[in-house]
Amino acid sequence: MAPADAREQQHFRAAGRNSQTTGNRRPPCTESARIRRPPGAPFESESTLMPRDSVRPVLFLDLDDTLCLNTPYGGVHAQHVVRVPDSAPSDFYECLFAPGAVAVMNTLLEEFQPSIVLTTSWLALLQREHFIEIFCRTGLRKVANALHAHWDAPGNRGTSRAEAIDAWLARYHEEGQPILILDDVSSGESLIGSFHASCGRAVLCEVDQGLNDGHLSLARRALRRPYAHSQPWL
Repeated sequence: MAPADAREQQHFRAAGRNSQTTGNRRPPCTESARIRRPPGAPFESESTLMPRDSVRPVLFLDLDDTLCLNTPYGGVHAQHVVRVPDSAPSDFYECLFAPGAVAVMNTLLEEFQPSIVLTTSWLALLQREHFIEIFCRTGLRKVANALHAHWDAPGNRGTSRAEAIDAWLARYHEEGQPILILDDVSSGESLIGSFHASCGRAVLCEVDQGLNDGHLSLARRALRRPYAHSQPWL
């Protein structure tokens, strides 16, 4: 085993031990939260059964500090699990995302059926099929099913989160589609004070707190408001 791989596996095992011995800011995970499937059954998106993208809102989704609080698991651990499935700790899928944040996310999906565009830094670690599998096994199958045809807006080197979203909008957004940006004040720092935030189209979660019920009112208002390139302030 290469030294780098050894260090990665040591870190991964340590995270699994820490989940048993250290506290965190969210309720304990339960066995009932695990999403099960028949052995060998594929994880598939059902987006073909959803309304056309052009008539749906678009939701730009970050993962760190919105759904994932990195206590004890985060993107690096997710990358390792998809590479070596048998290495997953028994509580990995229950504890990867905060249960409260998952509930709020599912509420928005049920009410508005937005198309999802991922903006997370995890895009450098995982492929589309990996995200689908992870979402399906963490209570977020609706997110997997709602991935937009143009499902990612990665921030390349030298490109801020706000710039990546604006570039996606310029290329793929359909006139009138409502938009909502779910991010956090750290990785989404460029969104603080941005046009999108000042117009009420960005929900910026606090670090280590994640998405919660207190964000629902602003999120709902954004998802109801058509976004027009000619009059984006409306």
